[in-house]
Amino acid sequence: MIKKLLVGYDGSIESSMALNFALDMAKTYRAEVRAVFVVALGDVASDVEIEAVVEESKRKHHDLFKEPHKMANNAGIQLTTTILYGHTEYQILYEAEKFGADTIVIGHHSKSQWTRWITGSITQTILDNAQCTVIVVKQDHHSK
Repeated sequence: MIKKLLVGYDGSIESSMALNFALDMAKTYRAEVRAVFVVALGDVASDVEIEAVVEESKRKHHDLFKEPHKMANNAGIQLTTTILYGHTEYQILYEAEKFGADTIVIGHHSKSQWTRWITGSITQTILDNAQCTVIVVKQDHHSK
């Protein structure tokens, strides 16, 4: 049974599609939905730089989640949102465990093979390490 859905949201088309998918599932299963946005912090950033990023992201946090809350309200679903800091894939995995999510829904961002090799794949890391079901929503499939 699907009771708690966690959605990775960054304001992109792909993440909006993932959120729509999760909201549709939530209606069907009467599930809770939490959307998370992860602010990536540099590995070698100073404390001052990190503090500035955190403060700025708090100001933008409210605006970032306006559209998801509107989408959820239109669907009749209550949505909780949170902003996290660090490596996107690990923060999503951590929040999914903390939230008790039984399903993670993420959008698929297309990258070239070269970019994926250099930067790694957030999607692949989540798929490999999640303790629950992961649904990857691809743009080309749902945009037809």
